[in-house]
Amino acid sequence: MDLDKEKLNGSECDLVMQDKNTFFFEVKKTPITNELENVDDVTMLQQLAKGMVKAQKQCFSHELYLELNGSICLDDNGRENILRSASEQDCCFKISVCHQEYSFLTSKNFCASLLETILLGGFVVKDPNRNGDLNELNNLGTQIMQIICRNKEKGKIIVRDEVFCSLFCSLQQILTALWNSEDEKDFLDMIKEWIYCQDKSLDSYLQIVTHIYYRENPEKTNLKKCVIEMFERTGRKCMYIG
Repeated sequence: MDLDKEKLNGSECDLVMQDKNTFFFEVKKTPITNELENVDDVTMLQQLAKGMVKAQKQCFSHELYLELNGSICLDDNGRENILRSASEQDCCFKISVCHQEYSFLTSKNFCASLLETILLGGFVVKDPNRNGDLNELNNLGTQIMQIICRNKEKGKIIVRDEVFCSLFCSLQQILTALWNSEDEKDFLDMIKEWIYCQDKSLDSYLQIVTHIYYRENPEKTNLKKCVIEMFERTGRKCMYIG
């Protein structure tokens, strides 16, 4: 897969943020439907391919380019900025952002499960009248795997680890986190909590409320924060549930 400088420099990157890690955000306007509960599964996957999964492919491309070249030249309306790896242990978080609320589809678990499936083989449609409807989704899985393999030995790839830093979320979730953040670091900490942690509610907004509680009550023991710090320090890619 050709990832030369000219090709990547001509591609779009909606938002990049850094602390000791790098966060790539790609925003997609592709809707699933106005009535999510009435859409069939094939159509839902088709629309996800056009938006959220396509955004993941872009993020994986950016990550690879940064790994191979050490920097990316960003053109912000004629003003050039050079993005470099945030640290030697830089972990690139890849966030696909949709305009609409997609219910359970905008979650870490769904994102990871979908990406794992298309990277390991993809989907088959049983209805003969819909043959080919999921070709785009499966092709994106193949392309993302090619990107991953470009800088790794294929036999040593653990797919679950490769998609661990990927996330689907809505623009409303992002804006809610931003509006309730004290600063840039606080905002990125909320994003990390969506990736590393999950509570029984499966509600990202409740996670924001919990984050605010511990931020305003520093005397309380914040297990999520402690676990994330431990995972980052040891390089472990696993989720805390509780």
